[in-house]
Amino acid sequence: KTNLNKTPMSAICMQAECMVDDYITRQTDVTPNMRAVLVDWMVEVQENFELNHETLYLAVRLTDHYLMKKNVSKDALQLVGAAAIFIGCKFDVSSVLSELLGRY
Repeated sequence: KTNLNKTPMSAICMQAECMVDDYITRQTDVTPNMRAVLVDWMVEVQENFELNHETLYLAVRLTDHYLMKKNVSKDALQLVGAAAIFIGCKFDVSSVLSELLGRY
C-alpha cells in the first residue's frame, strides 16, 4: 500500500484508479460548460483564500470522481465543489501536520 502522507498528490493522481472517464455524457443536468464554470469558481476560491495549488487540483479531481459515480443536479453542483475544496484543505492540513510531527 502507498503511504498517502509521504506521496506527492501528483503521483497519487497518476495511478490507474484516479483516471477519469467521460462521465459528463452520463450526467442528466450537468453540462461541460457548467463544470467549467464550477472549476472557474473553485480557482477563485483557491486564490481568495490563498490555498495551495495542490489543494485545488485535488478538489477538482475529487469533484470529477464524484460526478463519475453520482448523477448530480445543477442545484447541488456548487455544493459538490465546495465539499471537495473542504476535503482538499483537510488533506493538505493533515499532510503538513504529519510532516511537522514526523520531524520531532
